[in-house]
Amino acid sequence: MSSENNQNDGNENLNPTEKKKRGGSQKTSWVWNWFEPDETGATCQVEVATGQLCSRHYKNASSTGNLIIHLNNKHQITEGMKKQDFVVIKITSILSFI
Repeated sequence: MSSENNQNDGNENLNPTEKKKRGGSQKTSWVWNWFEPDETGATCQVEVATGQLCSRHYKNASSTGNLIIHLNNKHQITEGMKKQDFVVIKITSILSFI
């Protein structure tokens, strides 16, 4: 009788986006499409009407709740929106001369 070696790493039944975490923090939230993590927190990378980045920095960004609130309230960005679909509306003031 021969026996097959059925050892696996436990990932075969998982969705490709749901791989087991192996050491360290893996950024899986949708907010990381819009924020850049650093050693002290995370900085918003959304382009604002001036053509510059928002650059709002949040400390302790391991919890994404405040990041989600920022994206929703300040940029009207919600889960499911893609960067390539996000359009910055630049407001130009029209001066009328008398």
